[in-house]
Amino acid sequence: MFLRTASGCLVLGLIIGLMLSACGGEEPGLRHQPVSVPSESESFAPRLSVQGDQLYLSWLAVTDSGEHALRFARYEDNDWSSVRTVAQGKDWFANWADTPGVRPVGAWLFAHWLVRSGPGTYDYDIHAAWSNDEGESWGEPFILHRDGVQAEHGFLSSVVLPDGDLAVTWLDGRHMAGSMTGEAGHDHHEHHEHNGPMTLRWQRLVPGQPVKHQDPSQELDDRVCDCCMTASVLDEQGPLVFYRDRSESEVRDIAWQRPWLEDSESAEQSPDGGAVADDDWEIAACPVNGPAAARSGDSVGVAWFTAAQEQPRVLFTHGRANEFADARRLDEGRALGRTTLSDWPEGGWLAVWMERLDDDTALRARLLDETGKQAVQTLASIPGSRQSGFPVSVKQGDSVFLAWTDMDTQGKRRLRLARLSPGER
Repeated sequence: MFLRTASGCLVLGLIIGLMLSACGGEEPGLRHQPVSVPSESESFAPRLSVQGDQLYLSWLAVTDSGEHALRFARYEDNDWSSVRTVAQGKDWFANWADTPGVRPVGAWLFAHWLVRSGPGTYDYDIHAAWSNDEGESWGEPFILHRDGVQAEHGFLSSVVLPDGDLAVTWLDGRHMAGSMTGEAGHDHHEHHEHNGPMTLRWQRLVPGQPVKHQDPSQELDDRVCDCCMTASVLDEQGPLVFYRDRSESEVRDIAWQRPWLEDSESAEQSPDGGAVADDDWEIAACPVNGPAAARSGDSVGVAWFTAAQEQPRVLFTHGRANEFADARRLDEGRALGRTTLSDWPEGGWLAVWMERLDDDTALRARLLDETGKQAVQTLASIPGSRQSGFPVSVKQGDSVFLAWTDMDTQGKRRLRLARLSPGER
């Protein structure tokens, strides 16, 4: 079940509020309240990002004509800006796990979305564009990678560097076309021929510049899991990238890499990297469950799903690059994963994941610090299918915002958003 084998906002907000208020934890460490979202059409695949006092929510909308559109809105002073559309099309790759997004980069906005590039089920490119007027207009779209190969390119994460540039990381399948070999039991590429493994790439982008004027990308790892999302953070030494690695013996544990910041063609050093933890999860398929990461103070926290030793669970560790603490288990026995992690306003982290309960599937949460963890709290019921995608979270001021995809009474996907803040203990 984990494998990838090949204007009603107010009413909805009240319903969610009643649901959330009925789901208290053993410790009142979290207060949560629903926030209405400005999307009126079918919507899914949320992303959240923050710059100062501004929260940006982006999502995929299904238009009346059946096309997909990347839309976003800005939340500030408890109010939404107008909804703006970055781009739309009928040949997009609109997926439950690999999502597009919009994020602020100084005075610019960066947007990326996924467009099919060939006949294979998972032949698609990462298209991107810049805006310097808060999304009223967008520059000429460009393809982020430059290989020209009809293969999978996706699962992008990003972080703003101290100098104002944007560092982006993605899974790159440029070496995967050519033969009939593939992952056993994995139909992620059932209509696509394989030659080599999926790779992990990283690139620095100067805001507003066309891709032809950007530095070349770096290959950080030449063999990684095909379809698990990446996570990027910035610590005192620079960017850190987390992802699911893939060994020759099909062990797929969470790993990290630190890219070098010099020009990739002239740099003599190689990126540093290693394992986050040794789960020893041997699986000949992609679990579609990547890591989540967030920095709190001087420490970086990482949360992820594993089913090593046939025990599905969500784990958490923290540390500084190659010095991670022993992993702690977060779930209570029936984890589905799909984790998100954010730093918490009072210090430490907030981890959220999906877990099966007796008669339902729920979003569950724990507050964590470097020494311990609070009791699990149930935040909301959520469909356990792929339709619900992945929850996302981000800290903004004295709160953490959590977004996810739900289903309405007509079976349409709808965005949900909640504000989580410290409560009395």
